[in-house]
Amino acid sequence: MGGGHEIPYRHATMSQQPTSEPEWNKGLWGLVDMGSNGIRLSITDQSAPTTRVLPTVYAYRNKISLYEAQYDENGTKIPISAAVMDDVISMLLRFQIFCADFRVPPEQIEIVATEATRAAINSAEFVEKIRKETGIKMRLLSKEDEGRIGAYGVASSFSSVRGLVMDMGGGSTQITWMIAKGGETQISPVSAVSFPYGAAALTRRLEELKKGKSKHEAHKAREEFRAQVKTQFQEAYSKIQVPKELVKDAIKNGGFRLYLTGGGFRGWGYLLLHHEQVAGGGYPFSIINGFTAQKDEFEDTEKMKEIAREAKEIFRVSDRRRGQVPAVSFLVSVLAEAIPHGIREAHFCQGGVREGVLYNRLPAEIRAQDPLEVATRDMAKPISPKLAALVTQSLPSGTEIHAGVPESIDVHMIRAFANMFYFHANMNKEVSSTSALYSTGTGILCSTHGSSHA
Repeated sequence: MGGGHEIPYRHATMSQQPTSEPEWNKGLWGLVDMGSNGIRLSITDQSAPTTRVLPTVYAYRNKISLYEAQYDENGTKIPISAAVMDDVISMLLRFQIFCADFRVPPEQIEIVATEATRAAINSAEFVEKIRKETGIKMRLLSKEDEGRIGAYGVASSFSSVRGLVMDMGGGSTQITWMIAKGGETQISPVSAVSFPYGAAALTRRLEELKKGKSKHEAHKAREEFRAQVKTQFQEAYSKIQVPKELVKDAIKNGGFRLYLTGGGFRGWGYLLLHHEQVAGGGYPFSIINGFTAQKDEFEDTEKMKEIAREAKEIFRVSDRRRGQVPAVSFLVSVLAEAIPHGIREAHFCQGGVREGVLYNRLPAEIRAQDPLEVATRDMAKPISPKLAALVTQSLPSGTEIHAGVPESIDVHMIRAFANMFYFHANMNKEVSSTSALYSTGTGILCSTHGSSHA
């Protein structure tokens, strides 16, 4: 037993050969999104044929706030403490164990860090400690890269995107524009413009404006800050060089489509969703990705603040998020005034840094695939293509989708419908129609990343 040599494990007798380890699964990727308000760890299956919808094999969110860890009780910025760094290291080591259990190749595990890590006083020490104790490769995104990757996360969330894109994390907010269709993605030549106005950072800034001031002085300071932020967003709009075709769309249709991601905006989206479900007659989904709010709803900041104050429980809105609602409300009201031609509607996206990193790796032909069609391929029968052709030919004006048919009913949706046609047929008749009805909201298709609510 001496000498420090390991003895091979035997299942039964010593004469049996040790069980060999299964091979690494090359389709799996482990990713750590080290944000400002929390750290998200996930394993994603990027193997064919469901690559486009980024199926999640494992997901966990740790609520460590690297932003809050950098301020003491007096609001003074301090280095990330050794205790917080040890907690992060411990979490990453556990994640490595999970990845090994799932057979994720070690070289396909990556950490992507954003504003809170980048802006830390002891950022270099923190990054080096992670590298030394875990060996996981780590990318510290620049402001521009963070905006670009966040935009790709938005692109992953829809089959097509056409409008302005904003990402509000805990420490920063980015703005850019995007046109994404058919696998091709165009964004601003400057990638994105970033501001230190994340949900946590803006909450702290607004609180600081009130310290030691009378009510009148605090109001004046807030209005001066509001004017400053409005000017910054107007300047950012000029910097990102919005294409003429998007501007024409905005003028013609009453404003820009706004695509929103990041925890700050998603919290706002869940407030709107809560309002639709409680007061709006019962909205059928609790899925934030693909949820759309029209201009008047999105910009009703007083209503959202009231809901945050008075509602006992709001799905997916933690006490921390609830406390950040006034800051998000402040930013939304500034945006409503700052963006030329206004906001027509806001689309909320689940896709963020994690999805952006994964989507960015995909070849154009995979990006061009329709998420709903991809998600239903395994359920198709040999007759499904013929059924899809028959349904398409039954629509007005023959073989193509024409005026009079809702925009959401396109050829991809028809193919997905044909693929699913017999999926619920083997169930008892008491449940088959109900299961089919709820398949996209709570059933087998509810986690299809990239599908709109329509």
